[in-house]
Amino acid sequence: MFKCKTCGVRFPETKGTVFYNRHLMEEQIVMICKLLVEKNGVCVRAIEHIMEIHRDTVSDVIEDLARHAREVTDYLITNVGLTQIQVDEMWSFVKKVSAS
Repeated sequence: MFKCKTCGVRFPETKGTVFYNRHLMEEQIVMICKLLVEKNGVCVRAIEHIMEIHRDTVSDVIEDLARHAREVTDYLITNVGLTQIQVDEMWSFVKKVSAS
């Protein structure tokens, strides 16, 4: 938890990120991102089956990823080791899923 020095409000480190207010661990969200970049046509239902997470939860994570695209892109390249091409493929899938 952090505390604002100006107003005194306390807030978690993940506030404003795709990890905020989730019942998933960071590793699970990262795994969803990795599965999205797989070339074997992984879809929401496949991710649901692989990870044993409800499809609505997977869809919610994908929608949050779209909202936090820039931060997520930087994180995946810097911390997870994905390439720019892999991240671009993930965003193409996110756009397709969000449109449907």
